[in-house]
Parts: sequence; C-alpha cells; structure tokens
Amino acid sequence: MSDVEHSETYEPHGSSKTYFVVFILLCICTGVSWLVDEMHINNLVLLVVTVLAIASLKASFVLLYFMHLKFEKNWKYALLLPTTILAIGLPMTLLPDIGLHYYTNVNPQSLTTVKEATSETATSTVEEETSPAALEPENKEQ
Repeated sequence: MSDVEHSETYEPHGSSKTYFVVFILLCICTGVSWLVDEMHINNLVLLVVTVLAIASLKASFVLLYFMHLKFEKNWKYALLLPTTILAIGLPMTLLPDIGLHYYTNVNPQSLTTVKEATSETATSTVEEETSPAALEPENKEQ
C-alpha cells in the first residue's frame, strides 16, 4: 500500500484543544445566559437583547469552529448572500398577510347580518311550527 501524502495547501482545521476551548466557551455562554434569565430583570428589552446577544455569540462559535467556516475561503460569502436575502425578504413579504392581521380582529363571521338563533329561540321556533295551532290552516272561515 502506498502512503497518502497531503498536498502543500492543506490547512488543519484546528486541534482537539481548540475544540475543547470552544466547548468550554459555549458552556460559559450558556451559564451566563441562564444567570441573566434567573436575575429576573424587570426591563424586558434589556433581558431579550442580552439573551439574544449571547445566543448570537454561541451561534458564531458553532459556525466558525464546528462548521469550519473560519477555515474556508471568501466564497462562503457568496453562499451567505442569497440566504440572507431570503431570511430578510420572506418575513417582509408575509408581514402584511400574517403579521399585521394577527393584531387585528377580522372575523368574517361577525361581518354577516344574519341573526343566529340561540338554543332558546330555536326550541321555541320549533315548538311554534309543530304545535297543533300552527298546523291548522290560517283561514278557518273559508
């Protein structure tokens, strides 16, 4: 068997020590995120911004090291551009149909003018129609 040689352009994607350090950083970020949530901050905006910032930091660690994007060339931006356009464009196109109607109460059934019968009026109407007086002809004189 012949030995396989690496080419001159081979770049290592990090050592196990690097991955362990990133793992420890992810654990620390998770702990900090949990602590911020347990502090019961009354300012909801500050809480959300802090937790999302920590989550973004964790996502960047995963993308850069575990998905090896740190070691790729600049062509990764060509792949990222269409994804970013879709991620921004899709919610913007759906916002008028889904996002804005969530806060307005547009109920097509409430727009009708037909009076719905309740259980009391429905039974009284049925009783009137089936009573012996209702079954007799209206003009008894003829």
